Amino acid sequence: MLVGAGIVNLITAYYLTEAGYSITIYDASPDPRESQHWSRYGCTRGGGDARMFTLTEADNYNDKDFTGIAHFNNLFGSKVSESGWVICDINNISIPEQTWIHEYEAVPPWLANVYNDDILSFNHESHPLWEDLIENASELFQGVELREGIVRLYSDEAHYRQSIERHRKIQSLRRAFMPEELTEIYPALADACANGVVAGAMEVVGFTLNVHKFIAKLLARLEKVGVQCFWNQSITKIIRNHHGVVIGLESSNHTITADNYVISPGVYGSGFLRGTQTENKIQGVLGGWMLIPNLAPKLEHSLKIARKGHITEDANVTVATDSKGEEILIFGSGYGYTGLDPSNILPDDLEAMYCGIEDSIKRYFPAAYEAAKQSGLLEASRRYCVRPWTSTSLGVFEAIESTSDGKLIVTGGHNTGGFTQSPAIAKAVLAALRGELHPMHHLYHPNRFASFYSQVPRRQIIETPVAQ
Repeated sequence: MLVGAGIVNLITAYYLTEAGYSITIYDASPDPRESQHWSRYGCTRGGGDARMFTLTEADNYNDKDFTGIAHFNNLFGSKVSESGWVICDINNISIPEQTWIHEYEAVPPWLANVYNDDILSFNHESHPLWEDLIENASELFQGVELREGIVRLYSDEAHYRQSIERHRKIQSLRRAFMPEELTEIYPALADACANGVVAGAMEVVGFTLNVHKFIAKLLARLEKVGVQCFWNQSITKIIRNHHGVVIGLESSNHTITADNYVISPGVYGSGFLRGTQTENKIQGVLGGWMLIPNLAPKLEHSLKIARKGHITEDANVTVATDSKGEEILIFGSGYGYTGLDPSNILPDDLEAMYCGIEDSIKRYFPAAYEAAKQSGLLEASRRYCVRPWTSTSLGVFEAIESTSDGKLIVTGGHNTGGFTQSPAIAKAVLAALRGELHPMHHLYHPNRFASFYSQVPRRQIIETPVAQ
């Protein structure tokens, strides 16, 4: 039994069916192939129709270069409208939310670098798995706007130079350009270069696709091999015996049992996960979405934009088509901490995020911005999704004993990288069910940081090494 039908659990379902498991899926939202309002869905279907694979997705967001105490790990110290990450009422948050923020603030730079390397290792594991899927399950990738290769744009020259070395080190860099070279190869970016928001650019390993179309094909494939899906079915509780062994799951009106359970609820499982080690570890960080037309000269490769110091400094721009087949670009950007309640959103700060996204659209694609503004598309396409995040940016992998020698497995908290890492997550789930080891079982253990923090003297956490 799988709880949650986001992209992580759907890819897990694919791998499990290929391994011979019989699967039933429960999800609290409507069938994602239905055109219901985006707010009724979770992160995968509720967000924009765009996902990206790169070798740097799911980055650790703690400070990794420590040069001064004043701005150390302070993303959650101010609101989105003040260029911070808080979009909820920070003065009225719960103790678990305060603990989450404290844990984020307590991660020293050297440890953040360790965590980052561990996270990126799963991106590298997923890369050949995605390539295998694209080659051997090619029907899933037809008509989903699969685009190979990512172009990264940088507004700050020092950041650009630093990033070149980083991407070379992780074997992601294909080639780098200065703005004058970029406009020759990518004429769609000529306005951005003329507006002075491109100090440098590079091509890196990666791909994008339209995820709503992709999951529709994936669900059809799963149903074809016998997977049953139950929509609008909330799971409310994990039922255990007096030894702590899982004996079933409780829905709104009955108990459901299976040999094994895989739970990936995004940010919507805080109550359901009560009593697990994952409880309160996964909290929400909101991101916004907007659409513009892909005008001539058309953009052919999806982008990552880095605007150092901007209110929405990181953005993905995905080449896509809409429901009518029109060519569009999907902007996804922004970070807004909502805590345990994904609806805990201050309207003024959400508006500030949307305005930040609009500013980037205007600077990088001015003609498309004006067209989208005049047609009403810019305003009408506004939406957001709340991504499952942890205070360390490490994902979560928890395994609990269930009856019949089975397991209940919790996965999640992959921040911006659930899509990228989903094949590696599926492999880790499959290994756990078979009684085999996978590095994710240890590296994504929900208490990894708490165990470290309780065993290391406070002196060693505070007195962090200064970057050379």
